[in-house]
Amino acid sequence: MLLRAAEPRADGSIAYSYETTWPFTWEDCAAFLRGLLTTDLITDRSHPLRVLVNSQDITNALYAADLNPAALNHNALGLPRTEDHTLQVEGHSRLMESTLRFTVRCDVHECLLEALSGSAMHESDHVFDRYMDNLEIIAHIERVLSGAPRDRGTHHADTLF
Repeated sequence: MLLRAAEPRADGSIAYSYETTWPFTWEDCAAFLRGLLTTDLITDRSHPLRVLVNSQDITNALYAADLNPAALNHNALGLPRTEDHTLQVEGHSRLMESTLRFTVRCDVHECLLEALSGSAMHESDHVFDRYMDNLEIIAHIERVLSGAPRDRGTHHADTLF
């Protein structure tokens, strides 16, 4: 991912706008969420975790599904069959020792990272660059392993990078 902007906000948080390598599909969003939950975000109930799809809070449904986003398909979430979705995930990062909020929208080359608290956010504008690159790679691996139909880099791919 490529950092496009880092903007401090009046509430003390910092918003980092990243350009993704490819636009996210719904499967990419689910893979991004799986990657966050399995590799970094603290998911015990002592640390707040909040997951929204199109402003609809699905956190309890996600816990009921044992934090398995694959169990939460369009039908389970009551989502229309369209790619026009927004995923927002907020939680505490073990790796960055910060509370972070991620926002990704389908069919857009952008991921918004909001650092809400933590010492890392005050180091430099590029403090999250490697972290975000790794998350994008992990999401791609999660998507490929899930057997999504349009896996990039295969002979079945609609788009290659």
